[in-house]
Amino acid sequence: MKHFIYAAFAAVILFSFSSCRRDHLEEPTGTAGNLELEMEHMFGASAFQVTTPLVSATGDTVIFSSGNYWISHVRLIKTDGSFYETAVNHKINLSIPNTATTSLTNIPNGDYTGVQFAIGTDTSSVFGNFIGSVANVGFNYSAFGSNGPAYSPVFDFGTILSISPNAAPMIHMSMDMENLFANGTTPSVMDTILVGTPESETFLLNIIGSISFEHLHQ
Repeated sequence: MKHFIYAAFAAVILFSFSSCRRDHLEEPTGTAGNLELEMEHMFGASAFQVTTPLVSATGDTVIFSSGNYWISHVRLIKTDGSFYETAVNHKINLSIPNTATTSLTNIPNGDYTGVQFAIGTDTSSVFGNFIGSVANVGFNYSAFGSNGPAYSPVFDFGTILSISPNAAPMIHMSMDMENLFANGTTPSVMDTILVGTPESETFLLNIIGSISFEHLHQ
């Protein structure tokens, strides 16, 4: 009788161990994963903040009262050179913390080598709206350029980004706000930029040219 009890008890232990082991080894069965794109804002070598006096390389002192722009049409470059494009439209408001992270969902599982995205949205045919002064600069960039989506360069990760259901990677980018005043767009010029003008196109190119890839978190 004792042997029977011991045998039954051992069978329960073996069944429990086997069940736990199967659960532990079970692989995710989903076909898509998530990703975050984080943008850090700098002004030259300094951390960027609104309402803070900042001095550009040309000696202009500016205070950003506000700043808004959109990231959209994010493309993840596949290992064969093709890409997967998301339908995300995300507004980054420089005056509100924690808006500089764009969440991307339902990305097909696989390996990716780089990223590309557009600045602005396709909700308007104009190039953007700009307000400000030498002492108090604000901007609101909400639309594409004259030729449609204004895409960034393709930023190569230098490694493979693997998307899977159980991973939570992040692409870390940076934007140098000082570059908004490149190519003749001084604070006083920004104050007079009109929608749909060559100056607004230059400002858009300045935004794109200010972005760089930093690193991956996997």
